[in-house]
Amino acid sequence: MTGYIQPWKTGKFRLFVSAGSGIGKKRIRHTKVIEAKSDREAEKQLALYIAEIEKGEVTICGKISVDTFIDKWLELHAEPNLAPKTIHRYKGLLVRIRASIGHIRLDKLKPMHLVEFYKNLREPDVREDKKDGLLAERTVLHYHRLIHTMLEHAVRWQMIPNNPAKRLEAPSVPDSEMPVYSQEQVRLLMDKLEKAPLMYWLGVVLPLTCGMREGEVFGLEWKDIDLKTGKFKIERASQYLPGQCIFDKEPKTRTGKRGLQTPPFVLPVLKAWRTEQVKLRLQLGDKWIESD
Repeated sequence: MTGYIQPWKTGKFRLFVSAGSGIGKKRIRHTKVIEAKSDREAEKQLALYIAEIEKGEVTICGKISVDTFIDKWLELHAEPNLAPKTIHRYKGLLVRIRASIGHIRLDKLKPMHLVEFYKNLREPDVREDKKDGLLAERTVLHYHRLIHTMLEHAVRWQMIPNNPAKRLEAPSVPDSEMPVYSQEQVRLLMDKLEKAPLMYWLGVVLPLTCGMREGEVFGLEWKDIDLKTGKFKIERASQYLPGQCIFDKEPKTRTGKRGLQTPPFVLPVLKAWRTEQVKLRLQLGDKWIESD
């Protein structure tokens, strides 16, 4: 890392240090105005300044916009590390974040900018789904958490000295109980399913009786199921991204891979659907596409 000194005003010097290339391959140059009685003293301060930069005590790329930083955060962190569905959800939130604070220079972003943004989120007619009512406070919390996470990476990457979102309290979301079906609702649902195709019947009854997530139901393959005993394994979850693709991923948690047992009345339906699917495969011939 190299640097040089330029006399500026009486008793003052400007320090210039070259630190390679940053985002967008732009040359990074640090500058600092110091007071010194001589060239020799200025040289000493230059050496100290270079040492601070090399230790990571000086931010390096804060002069880019929040919008440009978001692009880099997606490229360097989100896409290599996060699940596709998570990235898809984040990109939906980022549309409004970009529109509201994307133009602000990253190192000039202040807590008050975020306060104003959250205030805007709570205003009437801000919902993109055009439904009546205000945006849910939990949704405001999602925005806050995403902004906090991104800016925390900016701090770690030494682009800004501190995280302005850290100075704000997270939006408060009241505790709520997880809604569950009553026995009467379950009976009504089972009655409605009596004439449903086997595939749809299983798609509802399996999660209802075995505590499976939606993606886990769609991710089931015949090799996971023992049709003699009704035991089966959760090995994957199948998810869909609008306009993109269907893909398999690991279960949501480490304990997601687990063994389950179908109730006795479900096993005959599984066998019947297996038989029906084999017949459908024979009918389709070369048009049949294997899921695995």
